[in-house]
Order: sequence, then C-alpha cells, then structure tokens
Amino acid sequence: MTISKATRARLPAAIMLLASVALAGVPPTCQVPVTSPNGLASDGVNVWVASGSGTLVAINATTCAITNTVQIGGTPALMAFDGANVWVTDYTGNRVVKVDAASGAILSSYSTGPGPYGIVYSSSTKTIWIAISQGNPGWIQVMNLTDSQAWTIPTPTSTPKYLLYYGYVFVTDNVLNLSWYDSVTMLLRGEATVPAPATGITYSDGHVWVAGDGDISEVTNGKYLIYYTSDQFPECSYQALATDAAGYLYLPCSTSGGADVLQQFSESTLTVTKTITVPTNPVALIWVNNQLWVSSQTGNMVTSLNVR
Repeated sequence: MTISKATRARLPAAIMLLASVALAGVPPTCQVPVTSPNGLASDGVNVWVASGSGTLVAINATTCAITNTVQIGGTPALMAFDGANVWVTDYTGNRVVKVDAASGAILSSYSTGPGPYGIVYSSSTKTIWIAISQGNPGWIQVMNLTDSQAWTIPTPTSTPKYLLYYGYVFVTDNVLNLSWYDSVTMLLRGEATVPAPATGITYSDGHVWVAGDGDISEVTNGKYLIYYTSDQFPECSYQALATDAAGYLYLPCSTSGGADVLQQFSESTLTVTKTITVPTNPVALIWVNNQLWVSSQTGNMVTSLNVR
C-alpha cells in the first residue's frame, strides 16, 4: 500500500481579539464564543464549527467574524467539506445534514444508521464516508453526493468512530483498532492494533499518525511501525490530532490534574517541543490560514493561535 501525499446574510460576533486568555506564551489571534463547540471544518474561507446548541457556526478565518449561523437541530458532531458543501453528522438524530457553504442554506438531510460520528469526503470517488458507531455492530456508510447510491461496509471493529481520507480511508474505533480501505473498491486493505484508545488521526509527510491515551503512533507505507509515548505527560488523554504540514503535530491534552493544554510534537525528534494552555476541554483542532484553530467544548470557545 502506498499512501500518497496531499498538498493542502451577516451576523455580529462577540469576538475577543489578541487578548483575553494568556495561552502560555502563545497569544490567541482571536477567540470566538461558541456554545459547546465540537468538530471543525474549513471551506477555504471560513472555519465551520459544530455547536452543541444544534447549530453550525461559520467564522471567517482571516477576520474572525461570524459569517453564518445555521440551525440544524440535533447533536452536530463532526464535519467534512466536499468543495461546495459542508456535511455534518447528527449523532443523536441518526442523519447527516448537507449545507451550502456559500449561503448557509440547508440543502438536504439524509438518514443514517445509529450514532453517526466521523465523516470524510473522498475526492477521488466523490463520495461521503460516515462512521456508524452505535450499530451493534457498527459499520461504514458510504453515499454519493445526492444519496442516489449508497453502500454499507462492515468493519473489523464494532464501534467505528473517527475517519481520515488520504487516498485510502482510515478508520479508528476509540478503542484499539485501526483499519484502512480502498476508496474506489471499498475493500479492506489493512488493519492494526493500536496501543491505546485512538481518538485522533491525521496525515503528514508520508505518515498516518494516530493519537490516544498518552500515545502517538505512526503508520508508514501501510505498516504499523512503532509507538511513541509522551514521557513528559504520560497522563495525557489526547482528543484530536492536527498537523501544520511543517513537521509538527498538535494534540489537545486534558490531564488528570485538570490543566487543559495543547502539545506541539516534533515529527523529526519525536518529542514534545511546546506546551500551550488553552480554554477548558479542547476536543478538536484544524490548521487553517497558517493558524491552529481549537474548539474547547466546556470552555465554550473557539480559539485561533499563531503557534509558529
């Protein structure tokens, strides 16, 4: 298996610019209050936030202004962007909602299996992949962009949850399984057991990285090679994973002591190189417009950081 490298009406906002919370030497570019923010996605202009209030919030990645608020109801979880539309899983509503990124109009709502969570867009096949996490057992639901065609893919794990697309579709289950699928044939191409419950997955410089409870793991050329554990913070429970495509990974770490921080992890030295304090309970990260964006769920805040 070869893993291909990827090149990478207005509402007023209550925004706190360049200030309010001291983030351990890394000042925020902006902070935008959002109720119980969860997943993040980018359409190239805006950062979209799934809010626990049943809304999607679009924040301009340059000005930090809220440009749209879309009420979809339910429990918005994670999101994907297909080049024109934002797709969001509704975890309790057992559906996926398709929203026009330019206008904020709700275009469609499609039924799914129980507990849809992770979601990705496969650009090679123009399909949406959804992790059905509560199916007992769960599965992967695949559909084209109009749901006129749909497929069901069984998984080695009963609880698929987090997805990544880079040529192949990678699946983790928040337990100990990592598997990957050919996005064209939809066939299982490999699987591995990871050392800790995996909740973060990203691609960087030829490697797929997986993070869990204190562990950062690497997949290269389809083989699960080695585990890296943060000895500095063995109690970390990593909730997500992002890359700046410049040799660093970023991981939100909720420690047993209650301090909520991000760790910057060097892909070359395999060490934590920076620790950044952020608002409470960081759960999702995305790299947009040369900034690291963080959603802090119980802190009710979306923060952008200039971490370089």
